[in-house]
Parts: sequence; structure tokens; C-alpha cells
Amino acid sequence: MKLLLVDDHALLREALGLLLAQTWPGLDLLQAGNLADACSLADNHPDLRLVLLDLGLPDAQGLLSLQVLHARAPWARLVVLSAHDQPTLVLQAIEAGAAGFVPKTADLRQMQTALQRVLDGG
Repeated sequence: MKLLLVDDHALLREALGLLLAQTWPGLDLLQAGNLADACSLADNHPDLRLVLLDLGLPDAQGLLSLQVLHARAPWARLVVLSAHDQPTLVLQAIEAGAAGFVPKTADLRQMQTALQRVLDGG
């Protein structure tokens, strides 16, 4: 499975990448620190299956990054990973094309469960 992790914090990307690799052995993990790099990776990887997207990127704030990436990779399941988890934001993200929403306050088991549910079509 090919997964793209998009977050502007390198340490979070690296740590989360290690945890995801333990969850899904054989995971092909791509990483981007901004929307431009994420779009380039999506363009070059049509087999991308899942995108974890932080909404606070330096080159696109909020739901704009979700909309842009969804348009570039409509075949990939997009899951928002955000420090903000207000119910209105969660609903807006789903309406904008997110298949799921994982707050950064979630623990590893909650995130694993949410991502597997999205991968299973939920």
C-alpha cells in the first residue's frame, strides 16, 4: 500500500511514519512538508491509496489544501490529520472530500482503527 503523509513538521512525519510502517508492514510511505510537494507526489504516484493531510500547511491553509489535493488525486482516500477538532471543521472536511478525520489528540490505536476503517471503505 502506498500512503502519502503531508505535514509541515518533519519530526511528526518521521515518527508517524515509523508507527504506520509497524501497522502495515511493506507500507510504501511518501512524505511531503507542503502542498506543492504533496501535489507533485500525487501526480507521480497514481497508485497512491491513502493520504494523511494536515490542514495547517505553510503554502495552503485550511480546507483549501484538502480541496486541491482531492482534485489532484481523486482516486486516493484522504484523511485529515489536524490539531483542531471542532465539530464544524470535521463536517466541513468531510463535505470537502475527506474520507475521515483524525485529531492529533488521538492515540495510536484510535488512528489505526480510523485509517483501517477508511481503507475498508468506511
